[in-house]
Amino acid sequence: MLLQHRATVAAKLCHDEVDRYGRNRIIDDTLLTLMSAEPEELPFTLPPHSGGVDWELILDTRSPMGTPESPVTFRVADVYSLDEHSQALFRLRKEE
Repeated sequence: MLLQHRATVAAKLCHDEVDRYGRNRIIDDTLLTLMSAEPEELPFTLPPHSGGVDWELILDTRSPMGTPESPVTFRVADVYSLDEHSQALFRLRKEE
């Protein structure tokens, strides 16, 4: 998935494949990155994914250290407001 809006990009990166022998499934985290070079804040609707999941914010350039001070999660279809000239990175978390 790749979305563009003027100077804004959103990309969902999924890793799910089979090893070179065709026997073992390799699954890694699903990430969502939002990047904006826009001069104003923009709303993003977090995309759906199969099963009950949340998106965990793991990097946000609006934060002084680049990471949230405490864990922050969002539900699928929540709207996340991305600051002007910033980036945010989310990891898909399955319900436990």
